[in-house]
Amino acid sequence: MFVLRNTDEKGAYGYAERIRSEIERRGKIMSQRFHGHLLTVSIGVSVYHRRYTQYTDMIEAADQAMYRAKNEGRNRVVMLTDVETGKK
Repeated sequence: MFVLRNTDEKGAYGYAERIRSEIERRGKIMSQRFHGHLLTVSIGVSVYHRRYTQYTDMIEAADQAMYRAKNEGRNRVVMLTDVETGKK
């Protein structure tokens, strides 16, 4: 889990994508040593919104996004909107 201060949705998504890309790159290098085993990461991103009443609401949104990334084929970054998380 990363907490980024003074960062908007675009910045948070970009940061997560750089992490994902670097892990994928290093995984390709390591694949020569570990044949048949790819190293990738699925990342879920959530951004603070005043509607979250507890910090755990934001963590739950990121967790939902991570599972969506896994279900959509892995090795990707997903950010859920407030509508998708059910927050009002």
